[in-house]
Amino acid sequence: MPGHKLETRPTGDGLSFYIDGSLQFDTRDEFIYHESLVAPAASVSAMRCPDSSEALVMGGGDGLALRELLRYPAVEKALLVDHDP
Repeated sequence: MPGHKLETRPTGDGLSFYIDGSLQFDTRDEFIYHESLVAPAASVSAMRCPDSSEALVMGGGDGLALRELLRYPAVEKALLVDHDP
């Protein structure tokens, strides 16, 4: 990515990912954030559209929110859009 410094650092039994020195996630606990981010919207969607649904993730270029969405059986199609290539 032009203009951005991407860095990974080992963290004991995990890995941390930084963009421009700012922590983006740590593999040891990122699931807490991403489950909390996705579960409310996915649960409401499942109640309103129990047979099928589509999802749009704005941002989330790391793909971790998308991973959580795809755990819901009713999600048939998902699109992730991020501003950085």
